[in-house]
Amino acid sequence: MTNYNDTENLDFNFHVKEPPNFKKTALSYLKGKWIYSAIVFFIIKILSLSLLTDILNSFVFKYIIILNIPLRIQIISLIISSISLLFISFPFEVGILNYCINIKNNKSDFKDIFYGFKIYSKTLILGIIIGLLSAIGLLLLVVPGMIIIYGFSMTPFILLKDTEISSTDALKLSWDMTRGKKMDIFLFELSFIGWRILSSIITLSLGDIFLNPYFYTAKSLYFEDIYNEYYETK
Repeated sequence: MTNYNDTENLDFNFHVKEPPNFKKTALSYLKGKWIYSAIVFFIIKILSLSLLTDILNSFVFKYIIILNIPLRIQIISLIISSISLLFISFPFEVGILNYCINIKNNKSDFKDIFYGFKIYSKTLILGIIIGLLSAIGLLLLVVPGMIIIYGFSMTPFILLKDTEISSTDALKLSWDMTRGKKMDIFLFELSFIGWRILSSIITLSLGDIFLNPYFYTAKSLYFEDIYNEYYETK
């Protein structure tokens, strides 16, 4: 039986395979599609409540010390973030990957972003399970929390490949697929941190509408590589 609370010290190691080709390939696929994709991701920001959350969080972060932001504003920001994470973010994560995979196939369409809501009961359950397990792991220690987050990071992609898979099997499969790759995935995402910081400071994260098409297209290519490699070795 898979132990999801195991810190897997041998798994979360520093033997890292850098995957820069996914980023370069993503850029080539996005040529001529940046503006349309930015519009799509701006709409996602509005629908997922992340735009409002970004603005509130940036406001609180920048001015809480100077202006002594009222507690009610902080609570509103926390409530919106929680609602977004539990009920909206995971279905949109599935939809975003669906959209970005179709960018590669030159078949991307705005409606692709709603794919996760077609299987909403499953994406809702998985979003809550992963969110709670990750929160518990982070409360215990940072490393267990990160292992859980990246251990289940393939779950949205797996749902795209097999919509009939059960929630339990999707979690187990993601855990197996990311075995020995969690640090790789973490460093891959970390390679975008400079752009994230600039976007947050300069544009209150609004610049993410241009960054996210690049990030998620590269991520979808990376996940597809992990997915295919897993089954090739079976």
